[in-house]
This record gives sequence, structure tokens and C-alpha cells, in this order.
Amino acid sequence: MAIDNLSVCKSARHRTAWLRAVGVCVAIVATSTFASAFGSVITPAPAGAAQLSTLKNQAGQLTSQIAVESSRIQSLSTRYASESSRLAGLRARVAQTTKSLDAARARVSVVKTELRRDVVNSFVGGGVTTKIHTLVTSDNTTIAIRNQYLSAANANMTATLDSLHTQKRYLLSERSALLSSEHQVLGAVATLRSDRSALQAQVASERAMLSQIKGNVQLLVNQQQQAMLASEAQIHTDPLPPGVMSGAAPPPLPSPPGGGPPAATSTGPWGSVPAPPTPAAFAALRQCESGGNYQDDTGNGYYGAYQFSLSTWQNLGYSGLPSQAPPAVQDQAAIRLQAADGWGQWPACAAQLGLD
Repeated sequence: MAIDNLSVCKSARHRTAWLRAVGVCVAIVATSTFASAFGSVITPAPAGAAQLSTLKNQAGQLTSQIAVESSRIQSLSTRYASESSRLAGLRARVAQTTKSLDAARARVSVVKTELRRDVVNSFVGGGVTTKIHTLVTSDNTTIAIRNQYLSAANANMTATLDSLHTQKRYLLSERSALLSSEHQVLGAVATLRSDRSALQAQVASERAMLSQIKGNVQLLVNQQQQAMLASEAQIHTDPLPPGVMSGAAPPPLPSPPGGGPPAATSTGPWGSVPAPPTPAAFAALRQCESGGNYQDDTGNGYYGAYQFSLSTWQNLGYSGLPSQAPPAVQDQAAIRLQAADGWGQWPACAAQLGLD
């Protein structure tokens, strides 16, 4: 069973000095063997890794480009709204100026009509000079008064007409300027609308391309995961080392140099030194701990193929029960635990198999 890290020292068996020295030397060799035997399980390099990296780079670049262009679209939309509001204001002012200009023109027409009527009435004895007629009895006096009134009326009407003409010219100039501004703003609005539409179409195209790239990335990731699972499955089917059978007692250790009784521990097919962490070693460990049953849960507080305790499992950073984890995850946890603390984490089976 896999024991907690705090109890490793209590369960570890003491060897003679010469055995520990040999174990240190073989551990160095075992590190190289471990990297060779389990490299495809822990850090696989599946086919298509370069392609996956390229696709991820493309996706990142497209995402950044879409973000920049979306910001430009937002800026164009703000400017478009501002120019559209300005255009509406200009059109309202043009309409008001045109209305004032029409009113001025109508007033000019009325004044001209009144002036012509008074001129005619002054010479035919009617109109506004009728009351003056009643005050004058001399024909010469009547003619003089009529001439004087006509001159005053003409002067008043002329001043009114001059003022109206001045107002009309101002209104015409203002309307011309407003129409020119309206034309410019209308062109700016059309340009902004065109630029925004082009950017929106480009972003839509890039988003479609990004979606396709992400789909290809996911496909490659799935292929890599399948390749990894297939590689990890190799350690499930590897045979036990020659001479190792479940429940079989290993041969005793030879006596150390200088005589004396043999060490209290036994050896396996790897000799009198710790076994290298090969797939065969882990296959033997699984068989010893649980009969190779990854779902093993007998209620004794230890779970899965390697009989992890819950505290050890959680200290390795995993959640849930070990027996509920996929075989590849349990294998990975066992590899990590052995690399950190050695075979002593499984004291009984390590001793039985001669792993430690």
C-alpha cells in the first residue's frame, strides 16, 4: 500500500553501508533508464506538435488583429454617430434659414405692392391722401401736399425695401454656407459608413477563419491526447520481469563483503539495489498491490491500482478518489510519487518484489 509521506521514515528498512553506496550509484543509472523508459508517457512529443504550435500562433495573431479592428470599428461608429448628429443639426438650420428667407421675400413683395398702390392713389385722388384733401381748398396747395406725401412715402418704402433686401442677402449667404457644410458632413458620414462596413466584413471573415483554426487546434489536441493514452497504455500490458510472480518470494540477498549474515531484505530480478522505475517495475507493483485493478476500493482507506491513501493522493494535487481516476492518471501519480520518495512508499510490495 502507498503510505503517507510523513511515515516513510518509519517504514523504511536500513541496509548496510555498502548496500546504500551501491544504491546511490545505481540510482544515477536508474534516472537515465527512467527517462528512456517513461519519456513517452510523461512528456510525449506526438506528431503534429509543430503544426499545432503554428495553428496556435495563427489563432493568437488573428485574435489580436480582431481586437484591434473591433476597436477601430467602435471608434468609427462613434465618429459616425457624431457626424450624423452634426448633419441633422445643419439640416435643421438650413430649413429654418430657408423659412426665414421665404418670409423675407414675401415681405418684399408686399411692400412693393403697397408702394405701387400708394403711388397710383396719390395721382388719382384716392388712397391715403383723401383726408389731406379735405383740409386743402387750393388746387396748388393740394398738388404740393401730394408731392410732399409721395416723397415721404417713397422714402419710407425704399428704406423698408433696403432692409428687407439686406436681410435676404444675409439669409442667402447663410444658407449657402450651411449647404456647403452639409455637403462636406454628408461625404464624411458616407466615408465613415463605408469604412465601418468594410471593417465589419473583414472582422466577420477573420472570426470565421479563427473558428476554423480553433477547430483544427482542438482536432490536433484530441489526436495528441489519444496518442498519449495509447503510449501510457503500454505500461498496463508490459509483462512482469522474468522470475517475478504475484505472491512469489524473492531470493535472499547475498552476504556483504567481509562476511556476516545476509541483509534482512530480499532482492528481485533487479539485484540487490533499488529497481529502476521502468514500466515493468510499475506493472509488478500494480499486480502486487491490487492485482492490477485500477478501480480497487476495499474500504481499507487505500484506493486504486497502487493503493494510494487519500492524503497522499491529495498531497500530489489530485482530487476525488484515486480509484475513480483514469488509469493514466493513476500511473502518472505513481511515477511522481516514486520519483519523489522512492519505492519505500509501497513498503510491503517493494520488499516482496525486491524493488527497494
